[in-house]
Amino acid sequence: SQGENIFFLKMGKERFGELMGMETFLRVQDATGAAVPEKDLFAGLR
Repeated sequence: SQGENIFFLKMGKERFGELMGMETFLRVQDATGAAVPEKDLFAGLR
């Protein structure tokens, strides 16, 4: 499933971003003490 023939890998990062958009996440409750805004979804959990 991770071969060079995969359509999404051929389109490049910029085009992929245009077509697929960007996922965002909202931290509702903080039990980690990680800095805000976090740049890493798992900040404070590692």
